[in-house]
Amino acid sequence: MRVNLFPSPFVQTNPDVYAIFGEEVQLNAVSSTAVSYVWSPAEYLSCNVCQSPVTTPDKPMTFTVTIYDINGCSASDVVHIFYNAIIYVPNTFTPDNNGTNETFFALGVNIKDFRLEIFNRWGELIYSGDALAQMWDGTYAGMPSPDGVYTWKIEYGEILTGERHQIVGHVNLLR
Repeated sequence: MRVNLFPSPFVQTNPDVYAIFGEEVQLNAVSSTAVSYVWSPAEYLSCNVCQSPVTTPDKPMTFTVTIYDINGCSASDVVHIFYNAIIYVPNTFTPDNNGTNETFFALGVNIKDFRLEIFNRWGELIYSGDALAQMWDGTYAGMPSPDGVYTWKIEYGEILTGERHQIVGHVNLLR
């Protein structure tokens, strides 16, 4: 009796993806032995039997790709797509009218609602904004605020879950 031994098939997907809600995500599977690819679930995929489908799910998802080699053997791998809220807040700005770094603002993705409050060293609220696109220009009551450290508080909700978060920090104003 003769037994044929073949190398084990192998497949690898791209790493897990922290995506921006509403944007396309390119998936990709790599294999040197694959004859065919099958992605599941097929929901939200541009193609479930191709090597590199595109997806735009409206919720976090886990996709599995299974490859089949010329011998009918298979291998699988998974990729997870997450839509976590992500916020970046700089720690210094220089509103000195030179055209660079003139305003203070936060950058974020997957945010449902947003509120930024800035306080001076005595705890007095000197600025508030309710959108990521709003920026503090370093003034209070129409006058330039002095150099110093200002405390900020951000409250936001996650786009999919509505879960509420609050973070605090400080920003250096330099002129």
